[in-house]
Amino acid sequence: WIPAELDVSSLRRKRLTVIHGSLDRWLPGIPGVSAAHSRKGFDRARERGAEGRYVVVPGALHGVALRSPWGKLVPLPKARRWAERGLEAAQGSDEPSAVRLPLHMRAAAARMEGSYDEARELYLRSIELNERLGNETMVAGEHHNLVYIALHSGDREEAGRRFRTASEWIFANDNAYLRPYVFLDAAVLALHDGDHARACRLVARAQRIFEETDSIPDP
Repeated sequence: WIPAELDVSSLRRKRLTVIHGSLDRWLPGIPGVSAAHSRKGFDRARERGAEGRYVVVPGALHGVALRSPWGKLVPLPKARRWAERGLEAAQGSDEPSAVRLPLHMRAAAARMEGSYDEARELYLRSIELNERLGNETMVAGEHHNLVYIALHSGDREEAGRRFRTASEWIFANDNAYLRPYVFLDAAVLALHDGDHARACRLVARAQRIFEETDSIPDP
């Protein structure tokens, strides 16, 4: 999304790829969600000397999934294709960091489809990349995601190891964004182990943090 008010002159001589879903529409308070709006921004950037591509994914929305009222993740249309196109575009860039988020989204799409072996491989690639880039927050976040891959794959030992790796870094670095997920992960592990009372307490603690920080849990 490229708001009309955004100065795009800094994009001169830089590569820019904009990917949109054909089903994207205007939303209240978020006019940039419209494909037509982002196209105008892309054209402005090209006029200022940016190099790039504008890609529309047929039948897709800009997100990967939503959380349903009954708690289940519902993949949005063409979630896998959306993630694949983003990764393909990023891999054509000269900047290694451009792959970082598309690779993460590709792993998320595989996870939501239940392709856990594929998701695990992609999350591990993401960890390796982010370690090279020095992005420790993303490394911790991917260890957090691997907790769930391990549990779905029946490996409680690995799930515990991933949880310890993520939670130790999060607390040591006082990371406010990831902190509530430590309690959610611990709750899921407690539930897996049959300790329902502990799981409830941990979920309540995570919920309090979300409310206190006026934040919304990532699906």
